[in-house]
Amino acid sequence: MRVIKTELFKYDELSEAAQEVARDWFRRASDSDTYTQDEIVESFKAVFKAAGLRLSAYSIGGYSYSSVDFDIGDAGDLKGKRAMAWLENNLFAGLRITAHEFNKNKKNYMRYGNEYRIGKVKPCALTGVCFDEELLHDLKSSVKDGMTLKDSFSALADKARQMIEEAYEWEREDEIVVKNIEANEYEFTEDGKRA
Repeated sequence: MRVIKTELFKYDELSEAAQEVARDWFRRASDSDTYTQDEIVESFKAVFKAAGLRLSAYSIGGYSYSSVDFDIGDAGDLKGKRAMAWLENNLFAGLRITAHEFNKNKKNYMRYGNEYRIGKVKPCALTGVCFDEELLHDLKSSVKDGMTLKDSFSALADKARQMIEEAYEWEREDEIVVKNIEANEYEFTEDGKRA
């Protein structure tokens, strides 16, 4: 039997060349998806659920074809003001802060400024994650741009895919990779290979 002793280094103790090797290792090790992908998909599904729409099927992933299948009935052909009224009645009204809720939580709400006022849609109202707001904003914008309700809801699959791709790219930036390496306290050999 033989024993091999190897010196181990924290990321900040490595040479610049070894740090590059370590960053490349981390990117390859976490290459399959983004750690926020599940949250984005949950927000996507929550928009449909809050609107009372049942998803039959969906396919969402970064750098791939995205699709969604759901039934919205005759309302799917609505455009313009009628589509906005449908969204208000079937989705946004249930997400707005009521006078009762505001008065009950006034002390807490006052700390957050204008985001918590009577009649405003609560921030992160569906899942508690910021992706809710981005998807709801995109849905509303699609209707305002003249798309039908059906097309506006369908476009959310592409929006979710785009959000996953943006998160994927952001998570692979050097600064974020280094933060993840340091937070996980990974150790490396002198040449930057993971121990």
